[in-house]
Amino acid sequence: KCESMMKKKGRRASLLVAPPVGSRRVARRVTSEFHALSGRLSAASGREREALEAEVEAKRRRYQEASQLSTRLYSTSRWVLRTLGGRYETCLEVGAVNGHLLASRLRTRAIDLRAACPGVEALDFFHLEPGLYDVVVCSLVLNCVALDRRWEMLVKLKAHCRHRLFLVLPRACVERSSRFTLAKLKNILTDLGFALLVEHRTMKLLHLCLKPTTRKNPKRRFRSLDDDVDAAAAESEDAAASEPPSPLETKAAPTNDFDIVVTPPSSSCRRRRG
Repeated sequence: KCESMMKKKGRRASLLVAPPVGSRRVARRVTSEFHALSGRLSAASGREREALEAEVEAKRRRYQEASQLSTRLYSTSRWVLRTLGGRYETCLEVGAVNGHLLASRLRTRAIDLRAACPGVEALDFFHLEPGLYDVVVCSLVLNCVALDRRWEMLVKLKAHCRHRLFLVLPRACVERSSRFTLAKLKNILTDLGFALLVEHRTMKLLHLCLKPTTRKNPKRRFRSLDDDVDAAAAESEDAAASEPPSPLETKAAPTNDFDIVVTPPSSSCRRRRG
C-alpha cells in the first residue's frame, strides 16, 4: 500500500511540472501568454503587482524555452544579418535567447535578465555601462518592460546605438492595443531621433530597422494623440488599398493596453534641475 501511494503521489507531482515546449504551436501559446502577463504587470500596482511579478518570474524559464524553439524555426538574427550586409563590426543584443548573433561575423555582446544560453551575460539592460555599438538588437523586450520604463529603455537604446537599431515587437502591440498604434510608435521614434529604414512584418511580429539621426529641431513638440489617431486612420486606409489583410488583422482577438508614455526632454531637464 505504501508503495502504491508513493507512486500515485509521484504521478500527481509530475502533473504539476509543465511538459517541455515541443512544438511551434505550444511555443506560440506560451509566448503569447507571457507577453499578456507582462502587459498586465506593467499596469499593476501594490499587492497585485507583487503577485504578478512572482508569476512572471515563475514562467520566465518556460518562456525562454519557447523563444529558443521559435528562433530555431524563424530567426530574427538571420533577418538582422541579411538586412545589415557586411558593413558593421560590433553588436549589442538585448534580451538574447540564443547564440545566433554570438556565432555570427559580428563581435556581439549578448545580455539577458535571466541568461539561458552559453555566452549570454545575465545582466539587466538598465544597469549596462555606457558604450557605443555599431548595431543594437532589441527583440521582444520592450513589450515585457514595465510601462513606466519603456520610454527610458528607448532613450537608453539610442544612447548605445551608433548606426543601426533593430526593434522587434508583437504586432498585437500596435494593432490590438486600445492605447497604441503603429503611427504613434513611428512618431515616438522620430521624435527620439530615429529614421525608419526598413519595416518588415511576419504573421505575429513587427520588425523595424532604424538609424539614429541628428534632428534639425530637437525642441519641437511631441505629436498629440489626436495626430496619431488621424495618422493611424490614414495609414490603415493606405495599407488596406495596397495589400490583403493578414491573418492577425482579420482574426478576432481581445485587445490589450500596450502603450509607451513619453517624457519630453524639457520635463526631464526640469526634474533634474529641481
